Amino acid sequence: MTTPKTDIDSAPQAAVPGAAFTDASCYHATLGTLLLEHDGRAEPATVLGNTAATRARRTQDGPVFGDLVPALIDSMAARGHRVVRGRLADEDGWGGLTAALHAGDPLVVVVDTFHLDHYWLDRGRVHALHALTLRQFNPADGTVRLTDAVDVTFVDNRVPLADLEPALLGSDIGQGWLEVADWGPVAGTVGVGSPKELQVHAAALSGCGGEELSGVELAAYLSDSLDRLFELTPRLARPDARGGADDERRRVTRLMRGMWNYHHTLRWFARYLLALPAADDTRPTAAAVERASQDWLAARSMLLHSGLASPARTARYRDEVARRLGRVAGDLQAAGELLGGGPEVPAWEG
Repeated sequence: MTTPKTDIDSAPQAAVPGAAFTDASCYHATLGTLLLEHDGRAEPATVLGNTAATRARRTQDGPVFGDLVPALIDSMAARGHRVVRGRLADEDGWGGLTAALHAGDPLVVVVDTFHLDHYWLDRGRVHALHALTLRQFNPADGTVRLTDAVDVTFVDNRVPLADLEPALLGSDIGQGWLEVADWGPVAGTVGVGSPKELQVHAAALSGCGGEELSGVELAAYLSDSLDRLFELTPRLARPDARGGADDERRRVTRLMRGMWNYHHTLRWFARYLLALPAADDTRPTAAAVERASQDWLAARSMLLHSGLASPARTARYRDEVARRLGRVAGDLQAAGELLGGGPEVPAWEG
């Protein structure tokens, strides 16, 4: 995985006109690339950072994370940009993708890293989804401009579309594409930072009782699930470990991916707060959210690596994860209250 940026005052962006836009999150990087290519005046943070949703719900086995993409599609729609989603598993999915490229439409394509030639991190090792930008298809030679805007795997080259077919079609793990079907009148200016919008975000941070867990509820629920999770983490850290079913390892893998995505949601939401017209008023809130995003990432890293620790050290990992989750809950509760959400969730006592 890539190392996230931590300076909330330095939102990821093209440093000079025409320079590449990069980020540690592939979905934010690709959609941000399309936003800036459509309108160089756009501020990606006010569009892609316009969500604080956890995409998590309770289950008997602990929190389960849903797909990140619908939240980003909703964030785009809130600014007037209509994004449609296609799946290669759908009937004529490949035909739909290639027809869009032949029509000259720029696309975000979601591929399998196992078959992705340039993806040195996981090529030939892990089947996982990764988003790229494709545009400027040339039917004469069958090439397309491919941009991987994730910082540590960045490439921007013309490649034969046929070279991407294994990553798109060689497996079935949910590959597909995103296309901006309609752009808003001016990128990133519709309803930015309205009282209604901020109330929605306050509820996502510190509300309670909804079908989707708020940030505070998620941190508390994950803390309550730590005993079970620490029983399962060796299945993630040591694939050849004895004991534990494969579905258990998949569950922990999904949890790690969901926690990774929520970290990106929080750090982009912090940048959204700093990009608002009243940024001076929201700076304390942004600082609290940024702290929460980093503590959340630290907790994830400790869960990920605890399976390699000796039994004598596992308890120390557990205590530190619980401490970090307590700080996440405290900062997100404070952020929700600063946005006007009110103290809807009891004070954290972890």
